[in-house]
Amino acid sequence: MSKLSILCLFLFSACSTPRYFSEEEISQLQNKRFEKIPYEKIFSSMRTILEAEGYAIKNSDLKGGYIMATMDGNDELSKINSQVSSFLNAGKNYPTSRIYEVSVNVEQSGEVVETKATLNKVEEFSMGGSRSEVVLDTGFYKEFYEKVQKSFAL
Repeated sequence: MSKLSILCLFLFSACSTPRYFSEEEISQLQNKRFEKIPYEKIFSSMRTILEAEGYAIKNSDLKGGYIMATMDGNDELSKINSQVSSFLNAGKNYPTSRIYEVSVNVEQSGEVVETKATLNKVEEFSMGGSRSEVVLDTGFYKEFYEKVQKSFAL
């Protein structure tokens, strides 16, 4: 495949219509409720799964019910930037670094433990500044919560 074909594919995919989620759909993606499973076990499982997936734990507070983990996304970004020549980027504000952050909140109410996981993409740009946006990747949330659920069977 020629460089021009790759560039065209990249440009057309960047123009594709994004999927919009309702507030209810977002809530269903990010939130999970566990019943009759100990709070500590859920918290520990979530932390362990994030570490196993390659995330570095930046903050973890069992008592406060909070985990913050990050993963470097620069490999993905360098592939994108290598497909677009520096000629096309000249004078433009393009992303120079990317990380993914996952924040997890865990809260107990009686025998029910409510959780919320949020995946964010954070980019810094060539002309300064940064942007953070929530990633609504259904596969990420589904896989994460499936792994949490399976960890209780072990």
